[in-house]
Amino acid sequence: MGGDAPELTVRDRKELLEALLDALLEVDQAAALAIVAQAVKAGWSADDVRFGLITPALYEVGVRWQRGEIGVAEEHLATSVCEWLLFGLAGSAPRSPATGRRAVVGCSAGELHELGARIVGHVLVERGWRVLQLGASTPTDAWSQTVRARHPAGL
Repeated sequence: MGGDAPELTVRDRKELLEALLDALLEVDQAAALAIVAQAVKAGWSADDVRFGLITPALYEVGVRWQRGEIGVAEEHLATSVCEWLLFGLAGSAPRSPATGRRAVVGCSAGELHELGARIVGHVLVERGWRVLQLGASTPTDAWSQTVRARHPAGL
């Protein structure tokens, strides 16, 4: 991950997180983008934003869904905004030179929440990997077929 974003105090970080959570629950993409831009301007790397801002906010959305404070539609809408933010980060993050390595990334059969796998794919691409993204709920036989056909790194 990047630096510790020295221009933001703990209080500033908490306020950014709360503001992002509010934007997610309001499905306000513009506000969410502005919050991410503020963190980047303060020196946060793409990984700092992913793991120190977006992931904790989305975790809190999940907690609220689990407690019944929001419905599944609100959780899905917040996730959609996060996905939009993550693609924006991935598109603007610096890239390492190609390593020649490949990875197959996705979710096992029955797992419908693919945002974590998407983050893994983005991080690997930024580090020079070629990523084959299988997405949500990929059956076991599709994994083995892809691995045999595509020969990801180390196999």
